[in-house]
Amino acid sequence: MADLHTLTIDELWRLCVEKRKQGQGKKKILISGDDEGNSYHELYYGFTPTTDPNGGEDFFDASYIDKPYGITDDNIDEYIVLG
Repeated sequence: MADLHTLTIDELWRLCVEKRKQGQGKKKILISGDDEGNSYHELYYGFTPTTDPNGGEDFFDASYIDKPYGITDDNIDEYIVLG
């Protein structure tokens, strides 16, 4: 398997700008369901912070949502949820 790179917002922005320049700004977005591209689904939501700046419930505090592999309480602030 190829080495995976986690995109930053800045990198995603540059990719979006390039696609818009190519006239593809109206296309709908599909995102992968896993890191191997075995499934895809539509992108339904924008950005959601993983931690609540107002001290409320954090995104991963919900009992039905697990943190992805490698994401811990120590590095969670490096991430934001898209979709």
